[in-house]
Amino acid sequence: MCARPSRIHFEQWQRDDIEVRLLLKGGGCMNAQYSLPAQLAHLGRADRTIDGVRKCILHAVWNAQGKGCAPA
Repeated sequence: MCARPSRIHFEQWQRDDIEVRLLLKGGGCMNAQYSLPAQLAHLGRADRTIDGVRKCILHAVWNAQGKGCAPA
């Protein structure tokens, strides 16, 4: 799998607002499961607190980057 840069399409118009649309890649095949407390690479210890849960989410997102299923 090769990494590809994001594509940005734009049109000029005579309006005072902008419209931004986002198409997320993948169908969500990547998953992660954590048992707290845990020691996470580059993030340190994740305890059974809301901050620990945030660390787990960031860790899972970082590890899954670019590895999701193709859109169907």
